[in-house]
Amino acid sequence: LNLTFDLATPAGLADLEAVLASRSYLVGFAPSKADLTAVEAIGAAPDKATYPNLARYFTHIKSFKAAQTNKWVAGVTGATSGAAAP
Repeated sequence: LNLTFDLATPAGLADLEAVLASRSYLVGFAPSKADLTAVEAIGAAPDKATYPNLARYFTHIKSFKAAQTNKWVAGVTGATSGAAAP
């Protein structure tokens, strides 16, 4: 699965906001490395009033400790922070 969001732009954040309106994680029913990649690309907690689903998601993914996230599997590519995708 390849979901592409430029999370350095309001349009990219809005696209991810729309996806997260109907799911808790980017891929499947458990967190994955894809979620970590997206949260790292977002950088700081998004505005809760503008992006309520994204803010919920960001806070949830950030709540996990490294010991847990190190065990997550890969799931998706394409979340960027404005840099050109490889």
